[in-house]
Amino acid sequence: MTDTKLSYLAEKINQLIERMESLQRENKELKSENSKLKSELNDFSDELQQLKLKNSDQSQAVKSRLTGVMSRLTELEQIG
Repeated sequence: MTDTKLSYLAEKINQLIERMESLQRENKELKSENSKLKSELNDFSDELQQLKLKNSDQSQAVKSRLTGVMSRLTELEQIG
């Protein structure tokens, strides 16, 4: 009877060890994937920031051109 209980206990311990090892491998894989995704997110964030800056520069250029056109129109109106 005691041998049966010990065998059962040993079997359960082995199952737990196998499960822990499996979870450790899975955890390692998930950490690796998480690291890759964080890196991609950083790359996308950098790209978005560059696009925002580019858009801001383009908006400033358009605004500057429109201001020049408006000034020129005002000058032409005063002449005419």
